[in-house]
Amino acid sequence: MVKFVGVLSSVCIIAAIVLGLTYSITKPIIAEQSAKEQRQALEKVVPGADTYKQKVFSKGEYYECLKDKKLIGYALFVSGTGYSGDIKMLLGIDKTGKILGVEILAQSETPGLGARCVEVKRGQSQPWFLAQFKGKNASSLKLKDIQTITGSTITSKAVLESLKNSTEGFLKEIR
Repeated sequence: MVKFVGVLSSVCIIAAIVLGLTYSITKPIIAEQSAKEQRQALEKVVPGADTYKQKVFSKGEYYECLKDKKLIGYALFVSGTGYSGDIKMLLGIDKTGKILGVEILAQSETPGLGARCVEVKRGQSQPWFLAQFKGKNASSLKLKDIQTITGSTITSKAVLESLKNSTEGFLKEIR
């Protein structure tokens, strides 16, 4: 019995050491990849910006997006509650609240229904659902103004309402 406990303890200690080493080795790689993905998302939602200044407001963080040191827009993190959980997005807007781009960072919607919010149709380079928001004034968005995802009105409404409400609150606060 004592021998069995000794072997089991040794295996646990070795496993803990290996896991700790793996974590310490992969942590900077994961952080670097995450920063790269965030930079790519920023470039998609506010095209043309060359500098991003991270800022904080009452609802979270956002970025001032600059081109040649001139403010061209903002990128803010937005979240809405869909059918299966939170939908986390990055929203790019200009100074007036016109949508420059939307990128979904995380979602857990039902595959084949709500998850179609990130579906890219053949021949296109971005999700069809998100592309329709580009160029619209976020504050005046209405469900009738967009093509909803068939069978997934809750997801469509969650994305629309979170973009609209977040933009309105954000612009009121920073002005």
